[in-house]
Amino acid sequence: MSIEFSGFDDIKNRLDKMSKAAQELDGEQEVPMSELLTDPFISKNSNFQNVDEFFENSGFDMNTEEEFAAIPDDAMDTYVAENSTFESWNDMLSSATQEYVAKKLGL
Repeated sequence: MSIEFSGFDDIKNRLDKMSKAAQELDGEQEVPMSELLTDPFISKNSNFQNVDEFFENSGFDMNTEEEFAAIPDDAMDTYVAENSTFESWNDMLSSATQEYVAKKLGL
């Protein structure tokens, strides 16, 4: 008597894909802000529909990386706390990163 299991191949394939994705994510990565702060993420976690609206309504000058970097941390944290479900900019980025990694791993 033999028993056939057909689901194990599917599970193995999914685990193989997850393993490959995890290897690709290993180490330090540079991920564009647009891939972290997606429209669904922003609309779910803020008062805005997309990241452009979120930044445009901030009142900060963000036309260049230098201008963005010059925004005081406490001012950005206050803006995020008042306009999103997060208490700080770092909390927002951390959550977005977790969602990004989960999506890349196929979870």
